[in-house]
Amino acid sequence: MVRGVRAAGDPRAARRRAPVAVLAANDMLAIGVLRAAAERGWTVPGDLVVTGWDNAAFGAYTMPSLTTVDVDFQAAGHHAMRQLVAALRGEAPPPREASLQRIVWRESTGAARPPD
Repeated sequence: MVRGVRAAGDPRAARRRAPVAVLAANDMLAIGVLRAAAERGWTVPGDLVVTGWDNAAFGAYTMPSLTTVDVDFQAAGHHAMRQLVAALRGEAPPPREASLQRIVWRESTGAARPPD
C-alpha cells in the first residue's frame, strides 16, 4: 500500500487531470488515497470524494471519517446456501430477501468541485 501511495504522489502524475472521486476496493486502500490527497494539498471532500468498501472499524476515526460500503457477509452466505440447495433440488432460485450492501455515509463524501 505505501508504495502505491508514494506513486500517487509522484510529481509526474500532477500534470494529469486530477480525479474527482475514488471508490477504493477496500477501506485500507481508501486510507492510502486520503494520505496521497493530503500530500498533494487536496481537500477531501472539497477537491476529491473518497469512498471505501468493507466498513473497517478504523474508517470512522480517520480525518475526514471515511464513507464506506458495508457488506452483510452472513446474509450473502445464507442466500448462497439457499441457492445451492434449490439448485440441487432442481427448484427455482429463491429471491434475495434484502440488499447485501448499505452505504455508511461519513465525511469523505460530499459535493466535490467540478473538474477543470
